[in-house]
Formats: sequence, structure tokens, C-alpha cells
Amino acid sequence: MQFNFKEDGVGLLAIAFGLLYWPLEALIHATFFGGSSFSEAFLSPSADEVWMRLLISLSFIAFGIYAHRAIRQQRDMNKLLQQQKVRARSVIESAHDAYVCIDTNSVITDWNPRAEKMFGWSRSDAVGKTLLETIIPERFHQAHQHGMHAYLVNGSGPWLYRTVTTSARHKHGSEIQVELAIIPLSGDGQQEFYAFIREVPHRT
Repeated sequence: MQFNFKEDGVGLLAIAFGLLYWPLEALIHATFFGGSSFSEAFLSPSADEVWMRLLISLSFIAFGIYAHRAIRQQRDMNKLLQQQKVRARSVIESAHDAYVCIDTNSVITDWNPRAEKMFGWSRSDAVGKTLLETIIPERFHQAHQHGMHAYLVNGSGPWLYRTVTTSARHKHGSEIQVELAIIPLSGDGQQEFYAFIREVPHRT
């Protein structure tokens, strides 16, 4: 495993200090308190000195081992989470369904390539705009706003956790029939809504 001093240094320094505490304490005792040489202070301490040195040394070593392992585990966990995010992003990018993520103000925060193709908006153009500005037909604006408000107040909504069929608007103004499933999720103090949308083929 690669060593990173900035992350691993705290634990390793504590371990090193614990191992070196005995000779350091003996050196300080001989230098500042006198009465004995370094070798005498190091090799022939009193019983109280022995217990004090052992207790302090073991405390620093134990803390260092704990900190070293905890930091390594946290780093490994962060690496695993990052890998999972990359895999999830890859799945979203290659999904056959359009993926649209919005916040509680209906502002689009994510938009995959299938959504670009289905609705005509590039990701860079769509992100930052609201659903009302992009894919919700005007006749549904009031119902969408009412539904969003009701969810924020009551925590429920008739369009959530199930597949519904409705109309969506293309960038150029035409409408398409779609099936969509909406999942609300909250994390880090933020509420988001994830929609997976599939175009319904025209039947003749």
C-alpha cells in the first residue's frame, strides 16, 4: 500500500514518539534535573519512572496504531466510494432511458446523453434550467408546482415510486409520450428527485 505522509504521518509520528519516549525522557531528566548521567537515567530509573515511561509510551503507540488504521480505512472507503460513483456514472451515461435529476426548485442538476437525444437539450444547456423551461408542457406547469409543494409539505406524491405515462416537450416545441419513474432521495441535507424516462413508441 502506498505511503502518504500527510495522511499516515499522524499515526506513525505517534508510534515513533512512543518508541522514543523512554530515551527522550531519560535525556531530559539527565540534562535538566542533573544528579545522574544519561546512561544511569536510561538504564536505572526508579520504579515510578519505569511505570510512567511505559504508560506514556504505550499510550502513544496505541493511539498511533489506532490513528494509522483508522486513516487507512477511511482512505480505502473513500477510494471505494469514488469507484462506485464512477461505475454509477458509467451506467447512467450508457443507460437506454433518459435520466434527469432535479432539486426542490425543479432545477435540473444532471442530464444524461439519452436525455439529450430524447429532448434536444444538451447537458450543458439543460443543467441549471428548470423542468418548466425545458420538458414539461405549459398546461402541466401548475400541476407540477402544486405536486412539488405538496411533497415538500407532506412527503408524498402520486407520481412517485411508480411508472406513469404522460407528455413531455421537446426543445423545438413538439410533444412526445413518455413513461417515467421518479424517485426522491435526500442526503447531505439536500433533497433531489431522480427521474428515469422512456419514450412510448407511436402505435398505428
